Amino acid sequence: MNFDCTYDNFGASLTINSEYKGWNLREAILYTAKRIRETTDKNLILLHSGGSDSQLISWAFRHMNVPVKRVHIRYFYKGTLINYYENQNIIEDDITVYDVDVEEYEQSQEYRDILNKLPYHVYLALQTYYPDQDPENDVLIRAGQTIPIAKRKNGFLEWDQSAATILISYMYRSECINFFQHNPIIEGVFFIDDIVQKTLDEMPPGTRWEDVGGKTNLYKHYFPELGDLIIPKQTICLWDGFRHLVLDRGNGIYKKYDGTPLDSYHQRTYFRESLEKIQNIIRDSGKITFKVKWNYDGNYWTDSKYIEE
Repeated sequence: MNFDCTYDNFGASLTINSEYKGWNLREAILYTAKRIRETTDKNLILLHSGGSDSQLISWAFRHMNVPVKRVHIRYFYKGTLINYYENQNIIEDDITVYDVDVEEYEQSQEYRDILNKLPYHVYLALQTYYPDQDPENDVLIRAGQTIPIAKRKNGFLEWDQSAATILISYMYRSECINFFQHNPIIEGVFFIDDIVQKTLDEMPPGTRWEDVGGKTNLYKHYFPELGDLIIPKQTICLWDGFRHLVLDRGNGIYKKYDGTPLDSYHQRTYFRESLEKIQNIIRDSGKITFKVKWNYDGNYWTDSKYIEE
């Protein structure tokens, strides 16, 4: 895997490896779909949410004739479907659909096992939920993260990656692959692709790349075949079944359905670095390691880096 991430009670470590080939995003994604099949003998289970990332990955596997089991989870809260926006974007005829009651899931053994590792809120834990998983023979595939880049008010471009987002794939019984972090080539493309760079240059100060349509425009440029299937997923923690549990989303403070508090401190613990520095390392096909201590007591902006002697 391109991202090598570990954690303990003190903090987390993340190593990004790179291999610069000068490819564009389309070439890198099609290569990745093929490469995943070549690197495992297990059954490939694609977690298909209906958002633009999973639509793209599903299309790429089909385009490359790589067989995967496509799985879509419908979330219900008090009998009402709450991911209806994404669900209406599921039009493929080979998708296995599972229904989950989010309140019942919070009482499940799987969720308790996750909490024993790190305190994930139920909405995040469900991101890689597959009820029929076979830990010995299945590998789950989720989209992962493209490039969480922010442009500060002074114009400084900063890579801004939550530890919670990276670590979620390590919480499950089955092996779980983050598609966009699977190999060194695809990550390099996301950071230095010409189309990405153009949208970054045009970003207004004080904004994030995805929030100003960077990803949507990127996908439309390289994958016109997807057409209207490229829809951004709604903010999951604000779905009807989760909204009232959000106390401070930015700092990862929630409550459970029984009213007890849940402090997802890893959600406010960030790997941060100058985008220019990462881009230079990628162009040299190098690697970079980040180490952070858990942000137990601070907030989103508290510096959590540490240096080992």
